[in-house]
Amino acid sequence: MRCLFVCADDFLWRLAADLAETRLAPLWLVEQPRLRARIQEHGGEALAGRLDGEALYRRAFRSGHEPVLV
Repeated sequence: MRCLFVCADDFLWRLAADLAETRLAPLWLVEQPRLRARIQEHGGEALAGRLDGEALYRRAFRSGHEPVLV
């Protein structure tokens, strides 16, 4: 299963940054590339793009057949 945390800024990441240590490490979806870089610098997995666009979610869903928790 894949957990997706979707937030325009880094609020959720600051709120739940210690979740990266859990078994279900989330994929963070943010709008700004600088936020993606900051999350990745701290060991998280993140993608940046338009949250209202389809392309970001296509990149987030690797196979298109896996269960996802948003």
